[in-house]
This record gives sequence, structure tokens and C-alpha cells, in this order.
Amino acid sequence: MIDLAKSLTFSSDITNRLSSNIASLQTVSGTGANHLATAFLSKHLQPKRVFIPDPSWSVDLEAMLSFLDTTAEPNNVIILQACAHNPTGTDLTKSQWIELADLVKEKKLFPVFDSAYQRFATGDIDADAWAIQYFTKQMLSDADSKLPTERISTPHLVVPPGLSTEGAKSRLTLTARAEYSSPVKFGASIVETVLRDPELKAQWEGDLIAMSSRIKTMRSRLRGKLQEYGACGDWSFIERQIGMFCYTGLNEDQVRRLREEYHVYLMPSGRLSICGLTEGNVDYVARAICAVVGQA
Repeated sequence: MIDLAKSLTFSSDITNRLSSNIASLQTVSGTGANHLATAFLSKHLQPKRVFIPDPSWSVDLEAMLSFLDTTAEPNNVIILQACAHNPTGTDLTKSQWIELADLVKEKKLFPVFDSAYQRFATGDIDADAWAIQYFTKQMLSDADSKLPTERISTPHLVVPPGLSTEGAKSRLTLTARAEYSSPVKFGASIVETVLRDPELKAQWEGDLIAMSSRIKTMRSRLRGKLQEYGACGDWSFIERQIGMFCYTGLNEDQVRRLREEYHVYLMPSGRLSICGLTEGNVDYVARAICAVVGQA
């Protein structure tokens, strides 16, 4: 299962060329890989700072790069989401990823990728992992989380050429052993069964495309309905964002009214789960949002 997980994250080409430079381990739960990675880095890298981007409607790359350039020090850690950003649905473009990678390399930072929603953005496995694969080619590292099924996860640590992965894997294993001993077998068996069977894997990939396409369709429907009913504001950002979640810009009072008056439930931050929209309820949700934001 570990080798199959590597191929999903890094592509077969990179895995074949750099397999000896990637230390991987199966962990538990959806965020087990993130926890193991941070425990490992806290003990062995001991960064003075860990940078986590603030959620925002859009990417202010200039501000991000400027802040890192003036603040970050070697061996600081930066946490990044590979695609379908949660909670904002706002991802970096390829050119923006390249600029960020250049600065990360220049400043000698340690990037950790949370790849929880690979395949939920475009439906294309490699397209959603493009940032991880690009950073890996720059000889950096990532931590991947949430393979489908029984909430298993796999951290991958990329080490530079000439260094053995055995030491890193041994340290990861010791940390895991002290916390949970053995990861779940059943979920890993399901993943392995699907990915090793060409027919099942093709069906799974088709399901990913269908699912990601439905999410995009619901984004389009919601935006169209909001415009049709004259909701105040520019709602084009709904289709510019990607993945399962949308930062609506609604404030806490508007979210409260949606909940109490219309039984439409969002996070207090205004985050909306696009997956909860259907052809049967999107009209109602749009009318409710229109009622709380007002009409133009």
C-alpha cells in the first residue's frame, strides 16, 4: 500500500526515480500523517517558527513572499495545502507555486504539504498533486494526508540525494510505535485492492471525475441563482474557487440568520460546503442567501 500511496502523490515517474529518497509510513486517522510529521520536525528539526497562511478570499502572493522574505529563517517550517484549499477553495496557480518554491529554496525553509483533497479539485490525480511534485523535483519534502476509505494517512519525507532514508524512517517509526503501535489494516487493504486492480482503479478514477465535476456544476448553479435573484455583490468568486468548500464572505450575523431563519448551516467564518448543494436545494439556498445579504 505504501508504494501505491507514493505513486498517487508523486506520480510513477518521480517515484521510480526518487524512491530511494522517499521515506514513507502508514499512519492512523485523517490527520495522522500531519501529526507524525510535526512531531518528527519538532524533535529533530526544531524550527523557531512554523508558518501557516491565513484564510482569505484570494491569494495575495506578493504579501506572502514579502513576509517570508523578511521574517523566515533557515529550517523554519511552512504548512501548505496542495489543492482544493480548506476552508477557502482558493489555490495558487502554477506560476505562483513556482515563485513560492524559489523563495522556499532560497530561504532554506522546510515545506510540509497537507494533501487532504487530492482528486477533489480537478478530478485529475497528477494535476491536483502538481505542487507537491514540483517541490519534490526541487528536492524538498511533503506530508500527505487522507487517502480515501477508512481514514488512513501516509506521510512521505523526501531527503536529498546521497542521504539514506533509513534514519528518517526509523525515527518516524519510533514515534508511531510510541503512540499507536500499528495502523489499521482494513482501510489499507481496501486501498491496495482498488489501486492494484486496473478495472477497479479505472472505476475509482471515473468516480473522482464525476464527483469533482458535480462540485463545479453546483458552484455554477449557486452563482447563477444568486445573480438571477439579484443578490448584492459580485459572486463570480464562487466559480474561481475550487474544491469542496467556498468562502462566501458572509459575516457571523448573516450566518446566524441563515441558520435560525432558513435552516441553512455554514461555519461562523462563512465557509460553505459545496458538496451539500444539490439540484433539489440550490435554489432554496440561493434565495436564503439573497434574503440575508439583500438585493442590489
